[in-house]
Amino acid sequence: RRKAAGRRAGGSGGSGVNFNLWLTQDDACLEGGGLTVYRHVPQLEQHTTAINREYVQGEEGALRARLLAAGDVVTIPYKCNRAVIFVSDQFHESLPFHFAPGYENRRVNLTLSLAIAGAGGWRLRVR
Repeated sequence: RRKAAGRRAGGSGGSGVNFNLWLTQDDACLEGGGLTVYRHVPQLEQHTTAINREYVQGEEGALRARLLAAGDVVTIPYKCNRAVIFVSDQFHESLPFHFAPGYENRRVNLTLSLAIAGAGGWRLRVR
């Protein structure tokens, strides 16, 4: 069975908008798999790599507690063909998930990042 712990609360870095789309069929999702988006953003001087990484025990718990205490938290449950659109700099985290075994049941997430590229306007980054 395919299980994953999710990703730590972090921001994508850079100003712009994230568009996340889940593509795996609903019956493959046995548990979790959604996304939590927090209203707050990292401090401007904080480098993206300092906040955008896999779970870290104590540090992660403290950050999550501060964000939850600050309020304005939205948790979006997993659903096939559901898109989640949010400001890239906002703290967000993929929730732990458990999908059915088999290649066709793997959790597939398409993320498009629209970022401001200076005076030239928007640019598209696909991850």
